[in-house]
Amino acid sequence: MFRGANLGQIDPIDKIGTDRARLDSYREAFRQRQLTELFAGTPYAFKHLEKTDGYANMPLDGLWLRGPYLHNGSVPTLKDLLAPRAQRPRAYLRSSDVVDRINGGFVSPSCDPAAPPPPVGFCYDTAKTGNSNDGHLYGVDLPVDQKADLLAYLPTF
Repeated sequence: MFRGANLGQIDPIDKIGTDRARLDSYREAFRQRQLTELFAGTPYAFKHLEKTDGYANMPLDGLWLRGPYLHNGSVPTLKDLLAPRAQRPRAYLRSSDVVDRINGGFVSPSCDPAAPPPPVGFCYDTAKTGNSNDGHLYGVDLPVDQKADLLAYLPTF
């Protein structure tokens, strides 16, 4: 069983600082489709979904294998998530299922959004509306050695 005082609680978007456009793109009409159509009649049916002004805190187990990160997948690795906003990748290739055992997440090389699309996957451009990689600044100010220790620890659970 997962535990934690904040687990499942909603952190307001103003506190976490992530892309407001992504949150605002979730509208009532889509919510209704989720409730009535998507996975209808299965154990995976959406039953208790509601719009909030933020995102629910999730457990951290297996976090190293749940990349890309943030609610919109705009940060490719945990190492990038621990970096200041200005140092996070602006564009990267999304398609890999190869685990990045050093940085957490999956291998995600940089790419040029203006170049022709790759044969597999796509170039995720954080400059597009709804794709911002801002927010979640937890751990950004940790010293380099503590970030390395955290990245080494996370794959253990």
